[in-house]
Amino acid sequence: MPRGAEATVFTLFGCLAIPRGNARADSGHGEQTSPSRGHGPQRFGGDYRQADGGSVLSAARSTAKGKPVANHKSAEKRARQSEKRSVRNHSIKSGVRTIVKKFRAAAASGDVTDSEAKLKLAESALRKAGSKGTLPKERIDRLVSRLNRQMDRVRSAS
Repeated sequence: MPRGAEATVFTLFGCLAIPRGNARADSGHGEQTSPSRGHGPQRFGGDYRQADGGSVLSAARSTAKGKPVANHKSAEKRARQSEKRSVRNHSIKSGVRTIVKKFRAAAASGDVTDSEAKLKLAESALRKAGSKGTLPKERIDRLVSRLNRQMDRVRSAS
């Protein structure tokens, strides 16, 4: 095969055209020597494409969103469960962020009674998210500690 040509390889994903090294030095393993410097071989950052121009990875079955399609009944069920959980977790996280943001705004305004009420709501929402497994418990402990320290600063300022 001439140097600089492409090798055709047949794989599970179909026919691939794999670029080979440059004309100066070809080790035969897809490596090339830099033409400007002459240092050691460099990994060729070539483009591995199928004969029809598509990517190798796109040859695997996937949905419109790019997620892989389940091939077994149990995998389909796990995919449905995962989708439901991710929607629920997103909703819980969003709600927790909103409540914490409201507490921080109340604390910034310096209103102690409003801040205390919102701190109680924020801590409750955070602990509930932790009990459902949406957020890690250590992160919740850290956030609650920071919110309590912020509340202490509000109390001492007024």
